[in-house]
Amino acid sequence: MFKSVDFGITWQPVSNGLNSKTFRAIQSKGTTLFAGGGIGSGVSRSTDLGENWTALSNGLPIGSYRSFASDDDLIVAG
Repeated sequence: MFKSVDFGITWQPVSNGLNSKTFRAIQSKGTTLFAGGGIGSGVSRSTDLGENWTALSNGLPIGSYRSFASDDDLIVAG
């Protein structure tokens, strides 16, 4: 995972805590980021703009997630 703070001019790696190198879905909700990895990696969340990631497992099965959708009240992973 990489991020840019200058609209893509430069990029820096931000993968501390991620258990996948491939991602099928990425979603932002304010300053919180969600990443759905490849098969068997589940969903990870960052609350510090991608610097550190935590695997989510409380009720969310490990699998392959290909999309997220959100509104003001919720986020859905599929």
